[in-house]
Amino acid sequence: MFFLTVTFQCSPTSKLAFPTVVFCHIYCRTGEYIRFNECTRGVTVMIVATVHANYHLLQQAVTPPLEANLYTVDMDDIDIITEELRKTIIKSFHAETLHVNQLTTHSAVLQWSPVLTAEGDFYELRYNSVSEADTMTRRILPGDSSSVRLIDLQPDTVYTASLQPESNQRPFNALSVTFTTLPDISSPAVVTVSDSGPHQMRVNWGPLQPELTQRHKVEYGVFPSGSVQVVTLHRRKKSVLLTGLEAGTEYLITVSAVHEDGRERAMSVRAYTTEVLPALVELQLTPAENQEVQIVWTALREEGLKGFWLKWDRKSSKSSSSNSYSSSIYLSPSTRSMRLRDVRPGGRVCVSPVYSSGQGDGVCCTANNHTG
Repeated sequence: MFFLTVTFQCSPTSKLAFPTVVFCHIYCRTGEYIRFNECTRGVTVMIVATVHANYHLLQQAVTPPLEANLYTVDMDDIDIITEELRKTIIKSFHAETLHVNQLTTHSAVLQWSPVLTAEGDFYELRYNSVSEADTMTRRILPGDSSSVRLIDLQPDTVYTASLQPESNQRPFNALSVTFTTLPDISSPAVVTVSDSGPHQMRVNWGPLQPELTQRHKVEYGVFPSGSVQVVTLHRRKKSVLLTGLEAGTEYLITVSAVHEDGRERAMSVRAYTTEVLPALVELQLTPAENQEVQIVWTALREEGLKGFWLKWDRKSSKSSSSNSYSSSIYLSPSTRSMRLRDVRPGGRVCVSPVYSSGQGDGVCCTANNHTG
């Protein structure tokens, strides 16, 4: 929709014997001489009279309100109204447009400039999805309304809407608009935990939908009744490292995607931090018969203990070109001592506890000191 500038000469019987500029919508015919009454049906008529004339006749021809659409000014002073006239034309243009605002997955707000003034005037609104043209929704709106909210729409769907002003005073053209609702939020669809340690864990989620999501929110706390901590993140973030956690503890973690309209989609997981695995309390080496070494150790905790790894530096055999090499053996959790014959003098002997959640720190001694 746009405006034309039309110059016409009035008939001799009219009292407008001067050139008059009329701003009309495109609905006017442009290929022939335009009579005034042919340009007043369903359009906005703006008149700029550049000489003194029959003001009463101009009032009858112009589209209300008069103060916005009727100007009388000397041609030498036309610059006085140029800016005001430009704003009026733009405003009139927007008055003939149906706007879509606050678009979401399931709703939309239609807005328009009010054009009805008489009592009993009303708007007839019709809308439907393009794919279901035979399913039309019809609503009657008061004449003083300028917006309406459409609800219960389908996500990612093309809709068309038409607004018809109804008045006994004058006809109005229908306003129409086509719009597409936003896709539904599918994130977070997957939430995982990685890099878990005694006091931290990384939470990951996806897929990202930054065009639909306002922000992400991560809530976590000790399961089942710990206090809840909240971290708010940018909509393009897809992971966060949670720190300051308790070791060997189960946490409930909830990741939420907050939609532009305030709705949320959330997914929860439960995950454990790793234990702080205790090392051995003591490791002792003492000489024994036949050049053997007696190894004795003490574990700090019996709960969850699965066994021990024993590693030592061995003497090289006569056939070996190497001076020494290492050996290892896995021992049962009840074992607390071991005799080794082939420990290299000055070599290291190490014992590490193995728990259900991993291997604890070991203790090492040198064979020539025979002490832990």
